[in-house]
Amino acid sequence: MPADEDGLARLVIERGVEVRGVVEMMSGAIWVRDRLADAGWQMQIAHARKVRDVAPLACKTDKVDARVLAELCRRDLVPELWVPSLTDRELRERLRRRPTWSGCAPRR
Repeated sequence: MPADEDGLARLVIERGVEVRGVVEMMSGAIWVRDRLADAGWQMQIAHARKVRDVAPLACKTDKVDARVLAELCRRDLVPELWVPSLTDRELRERLRRRPTWSGCAPRR
């Protein structure tokens, strides 16, 4: 299923709203988590390296990864990655883009 607005909407329609889910940290994981959480899902973002440490597998495929994440979720063992709230992310972005005053010493 594509990880776009339509694909996620179809996923929610197929699975319902009382769902627990996990996505592994990747590009776009926060966006996916936010969209599914907005639809009522309980979502977590798994720390990819820690998942690999917990469940090292010789055969790494998307299907195997999905099953490992589902099992970790079922057992409440997801090595969750902390992601700041949307409000905190917005504040960080504003602070990152604020003008800096270099070379000015405070007056005494």
